[in-house]
Amino acid sequence: MSANLIPEKYFGRRWLKSSLLKAAHGLPSEEQQPFEHLDEKQEVKKRLYSNFYRLVQKSEGSKDHLSLLSAGLYDLEEHIFGNGAAPSVIEKKKMVEDFYKMPVPDVIDVHPPDVVSTKGSGSDRVSRRETAIKKANKPLRRCGKCHELGHHDSRNCGRDNGNTSTASTSQA
Repeated sequence: MSANLIPEKYFGRRWLKSSLLKAAHGLPSEEQQPFEHLDEKQEVKKRLYSNFYRLVQKSEGSKDHLSLLSAGLYDLEEHIFGNGAAPSVIEKKKMVEDFYKMPVPDVIDVHPPDVVSTKGSGSDRVSRRETAIKKANKPLRRCGKCHELGHHDSRNCGRDNGNTSTASTSQA
C-alpha cells in the first residue's frame, strides 16, 4: 500500500462527487431514509432523475456515447411533446394552476400602486420667514464694487462698476 493513498474505509460517501450530485438534485442517497409520504408523481420524478444521472455517468468516458444519449433525449422530447411548438394560452393557464394548485381568478382586484415623484417634494421647502431669519443671522460682507456692507458681493452686486464712479462725481 502506498503512503499517499487513503484507504476507502476512512472517507465517507458524503464527500464524493456522486453523493453531491444526488444531494443537489434531490435524489435519494444511501444515507437518507426514504420518504413515505411522497406522492406517485414525485416518486416517478425521482426515478427519472436517478436514471438520467446514471446514464450520464455511464457515458462520461466516451464522446460518442454522450452524443448518442443527447440525440436520444432529443428524439424522445419530439416524440412526447411534438415538434416543439409553443404552448397555447390554455396550456399555460393549466400549468400555472397546476403549479399553484388553485385556479387563476378571472378578475384581479390588486393592481400595482401609482408612480409617485418624490423629486422636489414639500419637505424640502423653506418658508420666506425662515430664509429671512437665516439671512439676518449671516455676517455682513463688504462688496468689492460698491464698498458697502451687506449680504452681497461683487459678483451679485446690483450696481455697475462704471456707473458708480460717474454717479458719485456728477452729484458732487
